[in-house]
Amino acid sequence: MKLCERFLGNEKIFEILPYEFEVVGVKKARFQEICCLKNKNGHLKLQLFYNKTDKITSLVILKAENKEIVEKFVNYFKCLEIYVDGSYSHEFKRASFGVVILSKNIEKYYMVINKFLKHRNVTGEILGVIYALSYAYENGYGCVKLYYDYEGIEKWVVGEWKAKTELTKMYKEKVLEYGKYINIKFEKVRAHTGDKYNEQADKLAKYAIKTNSSNVEFEI
Repeated sequence: MKLCERFLGNEKIFEILPYEFEVVGVKKARFQEICCLKNKNGHLKLQLFYNKTDKITSLVILKAENKEIVEKFVNYFKCLEIYVDGSYSHEFKRASFGVVILSKNIEKYYMVINKFLKHRNVTGEILGVIYALSYAYENGYGCVKLYYDYEGIEKWVVGEWKAKTELTKMYKEKVLEYGKYINIKFEKVRAHTGDKYNEQADKLAKYAIKTNSSNVEFEI
């Protein structure tokens, strides 16, 4: 893909540039820019429009090397909805999480956990959120809305609860780190009240414990 002209660093594209993209050239005109971006998937060329008050009004993708780079760019401007729940079994001495991701298709993930078991189901709640944010980051989303039913999920992050244990300190640190790249929105739902996707996340977590199985590889 032919690159654009050199850029000065004060172009409008930098106001909305997704974190995994790099600007390799910009051609400026009146109230618009033709921008060349790249990431690990290839190059993308787009046209950015702005008005007399210097506010971005729209953009058009002009050319892309492949479908993957278009999806990565578009995903950044969507807010991905994710439901997370955790579970614990005293009988089996296992914790787990279930995650339901509402993207183009409904994606369902679960994982059995054998660490931090003294925290019981909270372990699954926490690690489920970390997995959800890692998914969003790896897939280029710039916004995530997390649905959860355990109040500590939000309160540890915003400081209403003090993170005192190794697990909660690690959790807060990781969420704040992801927050540098992703706009994270928290939405509390009441457990076991018929919320469709919360119930699905709960069932996935329980299934992981019952079968001692996972359908994701996630290093804790």
